[in-house]
Amino acid sequence: MPYASFAQIHNDPADPAPFMERTAMLRSLTAEAVEELLAGAGPTADCPAHFVELRHLGGALARSADNAVGHRDAAFALWVVGVGAPDAFTAMNAYADTLLQRMRPWSTGGRYLNFMAAQDTGVSDVSAAYDEADHHRLRSIKRRFDPHNLFRLNHNIPPEEHPMNDDRLQLLTDHAAIADALHRYAAGLDHGDADLLASALTEDAVVDLTPATGRIGLEFPVLKPREAVVGALIPAVGPLDTSHVISNIRATVDGDTARVHCYAMAQHYLPQEGPGPDRTRHALMMNRYEADLTRDGRTWRISRLTIDNAWFEGDETVLLPGD
Repeated sequence: MPYASFAQIHNDPADPAPFMERTAMLRSLTAEAVEELLAGAGPTADCPAHFVELRHLGGALARSADNAVGHRDAAFALWVVGVGAPDAFTAMNAYADTLLQRMRPWSTGGRYLNFMAAQDTGVSDVSAAYDEADHHRLRSIKRRFDPHNLFRLNHNIPPEEHPMNDDRLQLLTDHAAIADALHRYAAGLDHGDADLLASALTEDAVVDLTPATGRIGLEFPVLKPREAVVGALIPAVGPLDTSHVISNIRATVDGDTARVHCYAMAQHYLPQEGPGPDRTRHALMMNRYEADLTRDGRTWRISRLTIDNAWFEGDETVLLPGD
């Protein structure tokens, strides 16, 4: 199933639609609470919203767990939803405000995050979706990974205000620069760009492809230094239509050196052939990279790269230079 169709799983609308929604978590549903709800949303009520829904919580959801799902002590989630033209939302939102106020004696004060509208993005709105300790922990995580709050066009959790310590900040900066070196290496191959490939390597770099190429019957020498690496790889890979994906990067930094393990999925097509199932010759390789890197100012460069082929599919002749 395509990701864009996932809403069909719950029979939700698959296409965009204008709607409003409001929510509250209830600690109990007494007889008085039921009477109040029916007075506001029952058959004789003037209700412009399309439905007012109670979802019964408890059970497994009430068990403690090491995640950020909040308000596990609530017994019910109250949800008000209206669909229609935007000019109808004024009356719907006013109605929802009144109904939630009527239910306030039974409310925990919390909200269910998945039922919060796009406009409910204030700090107090969002924090109401989490338990206090969890919200504090999430702000701490946000400070570590997004201290400038770049990812904020959402139900935003702002980073903690006190700054990250210098050692942690440097480690994150190094990890990002190390990932950038690996991506420059792959992008240089994809674009047949000798300068870009060279920028990812130290002058005395060593690239050992023999564990990978030997498994598919190709004879490829260990390449060194950088000029030899670029001189061999650009003519061999550059003429092909290639696409590398670097993933699962694990880096250990020790001063100005680093050891990295990651995966690289490489899809190779002959020029003008891919993807075309009726005529495409291709080679798909899932490789393991083991790399040593050296700090060079604010950047990192690969000093040694060993490529160990973990899985191969396709036509190995695609990887041979020329015809």
